[in-house]
Amino acid sequence: MQEKVQIKNKKGLLLSAVIERPDDTGKYPTVLFLHGFKGYKEEATYTDLAQRFLEHGIASVCFDASGFGDSEGTLEDDYRFSNYIDDTEAVFTWLLKQDFADTNKLGVVGQSMGGAQTILFASNHPELKIAISISPPDKIGTDDALGAVKDQWKNMGYLQEMSSRYGKEIKIPYVYLEDAMQYDFAKLAANVQCPLVVVLGEKDDIVLPTQTERVFNAAKEPKILLRFENMDHFYKRDKKVLNEVGRKITNIIVEYLH
Repeated sequence: MQEKVQIKNKKGLLLSAVIERPDDTGKYPTVLFLHGFKGYKEEATYTDLAQRFLEHGIASVCFDASGFGDSEGTLEDDYRFSNYIDDTEAVFTWLLKQDFADTNKLGVVGQSMGGAQTILFASNHPELKIAISISPPDKIGTDDALGAVKDQWKNMGYLQEMSSRYGKEIKIPYVYLEDAMQYDFAKLAANVQCPLVVVLGEKDDIVLPTQTERVFNAAKEPKILLRFENMDHFYKRDKKVLNEVGRKITNIIVEYLH
């Protein structure tokens, strides 16, 4: 069953979230999804996995970061990497209080910026049973696509990009990138204590495979690297690749959360 909820962050903004769980009577292993840059909770990257998890009795929660999607806040004032960290902690704190969540069987899955968030979040939460980071950069704004537009972004003061969520162009302030560049996810990966799975797309030209490899190489055991030859950054658009990635991730989630 699906339920839409609102969760207040520490700034008092309401975060829009979707819960998927087998029914409303049991207690279930639960996965927290973290979306990427310009990403949102309704993306196939997460809805596909959520449905797969349900088939194995696993619940999930996916939310929009503050300043984006259906959550409160604005791009100009609230859409920041650091704010996303705080949002994730607010949602996790809320999750720990929910009757449906088996708090001894929790995992996190994120892609791109959400994959970077997954590394950071897992480094602070050794109690997690599994963390899966899809296409994480080692450092945002370096070899990745955001690094390629960094100077232009800085000069303009904002990045103007088409948003699939809004169906129009949006303006993302340069302070977003300034904030995100302070984090080193390879270093943070070395602090992750729970089992870590890093997913790498060989055709990714947004976050380069070499960036993702650096994150994986820095991580401690236990860790798993999943390579997909035909996977690019927007694999959600390719049903065949989405299915392949989804099956392997689901198998790992079931192994660690059941």
